[in-house]
Amino acid sequence: MKSNLNQIQKIQQLIGLLMLFVLSIPLQGQSCDCTDYIYLNDHINSEVHKFAIDPNDGTVLTEVGSPWLAASAGIGSPHGISTDLNGFLYISSTSTGDIFKLTCDGTVVNSDYIPDGTSYFNSFSIDNTLYATSTSGTIVAYDLCSGTTIGSLCLNDGGDVWGLWLGADGCMYASRRWQFEAHAIYKICDWTDQDFVDGTCYDAFIDDATIRANATGDDFVVGVTADESGNIYFITVGDGFGNCLQKYDSNGVFIGEHCDTPTDGGIYSTGGLIYHDGLLYLAGQDRCVVVVDPVTLEVLPGGVPQAGDAKAIGILTECCPNPSELTIDTLFCNISYPTDMYLQDFLTCDGIVCEGSWTPDAGNVGIDYDDCENSIRINGDQACGTFTLFSDGANALSQCGQFTVTLNIETASIVAATATGDQTICTGDTPTTLTATSPTAGVMYQWQMSTTSCIEGFTDIAGETSDTYTPPALSATTYYRVMTSVMGGCASNDCREFSNCITVTTEVCTQPSLRLGKTVDVASVNMGDPVTFTLTVYNDGTEELTNVEVTDALPTGLTYTGDNSGGSYDSGTGIWAIPSIAIGDSAVIEITATMDVEGVVVNEAEITAADQLGSDPDL
Repeated sequence: MKSNLNQIQKIQQLIGLLMLFVLSIPLQGQSCDCTDYIYLNDHINSEVHKFAIDPNDGTVLTEVGSPWLAASAGIGSPHGISTDLNGFLYISSTSTGDIFKLTCDGTVVNSDYIPDGTSYFNSFSIDNTLYATSTSGTIVAYDLCSGTTIGSLCLNDGGDVWGLWLGADGCMYASRRWQFEAHAIYKICDWTDQDFVDGTCYDAFIDDATIRANATGDDFVVGVTADESGNIYFITVGDGFGNCLQKYDSNGVFIGEHCDTPTDGGIYSTGGLIYHDGLLYLAGQDRCVVVVDPVTLEVLPGGVPQAGDAKAIGILTECCPNPSELTIDTLFCNISYPTDMYLQDFLTCDGIVCEGSWTPDAGNVGIDYDDCENSIRINGDQACGTFTLFSDGANALSQCGQFTVTLNIETASIVAATATGDQTICTGDTPTTLTATSPTAGVMYQWQMSTTSCIEGFTDIAGETSDTYTPPALSATTYYRVMTSVMGGCASNDCREFSNCITVTTEVCTQPSLRLGKTVDVASVNMGDPVTFTLTVYNDGTEELTNVEVTDALPTGLTYTGDNSGGSYDSGTGIWAIPSIAIGDSAVIEITATMDVEGVVVNEAEITAADQLGSDPDL
């Protein structure tokens, strides 16, 4: 059955997206040219056929090779197709019990890679683990790197386990096909590899009685698949009648069936089936590939009409790098160690790049390479390595042609700088200098500003690349932060961190302005005559003034006789206390004295205090 590589790759890409929080992967315009291929196993002629699917309408296009894998390859009665993360294909031989390992151009790498001796029917893979159904009534898991058995799940009630599918919901679907006796569909969710180690057993999800109650042809069950909504599809075979395609919902409730006899053609003689992009593909002997609408269960145009002996069917998404000469620089920032990764994951294709082979550079530092899994282990900071994926495209069945992918990997750590300089200034004033301190040696600085908030709107301030920055005069509240970065060496990217936010708050500052006027009622007097001095304090500023004091201490030669302040003037100290003066208003006092001496007498007054003047009342 299908390896579900699309689903697996999507999971891996999601992990990659999460990792982008701490790493930088510019792909230099990388894209992948991907094609979905159907593989048909002709168990009678021991051939494997390969057909491309038209991405526009899902029709099956011309065959790759004639056939893709001939009987001379030695895979007797081939069944199943799956792949590992590194592009190797795995097809089982039910005549020998071996699982063959191949390249995607059809070259047999190992004819008994898993020489268990048990007949395997269908399979899928996740990362480098293969899961396959067997004649022993189990689903077996294998480590594809070592070729060793992890363990097996048992399906209660015995019999051959034939169909196998990994659904979009993560559930495993399997079919038991014991002819003329009990058959069933299994839906296994929330499973782990530990269940295989423990040999966990599972009951049927759709049991024999339910299938027989709804099936026209009920001698045995073959292929099984499921769509993204969890609807289950499987094929039943009726002895001497024909084949039926049954559909159940995700709860195991029967929805409907479509049956065809030898006279009808259609799905007659089909066994294996897969669901892909809204269509069902069935493999058969009367027609190699039948395309079916999963809603109506009716046969659609676009299959492979010629007769054959296809039984098991699988689908793989195979990709070619674009452009053919590509460099991928990857700098990992602030990750934990050790970290394990597959090199294939860095290609970010929707499927597998199954041509070519990886070669590590001899000068790699801090990175261990596993040539079996084509995986790496990064051991710490300042790790640096280069890996090259190369294919000469020389094989006759090569789909990509020659290509070279150079992958540069590096690690680094950086801690965000601390920025200081929060302050409040008057609108139009210049802030004091802002300072950044980084605990990471050798960082580069870039100051940024925002007039929006501490969260968004930041842009680089041209030329401000030191650990200090003095902003210009500001007319509005402005936010600052500093970005620190360390550059990679073998990977041409940088690790970046942002400091805390500095807020420079501007406010309209009030400007107090006091003006004192003083007049005298006569220019000259005789000794003993009275004289009146009039003092006026004006508030010409932008705010009310409070607790204003004016000092007019009469000099020698003048004797105080009275004033009209109502008691706010102290003749002893000469202080006139004014509680408040509104904006644009004034306060007036008349002080009367007598002239006691002959000659010139100078009487001076000044503003000596106000709340708004602080310690500098000289305005």
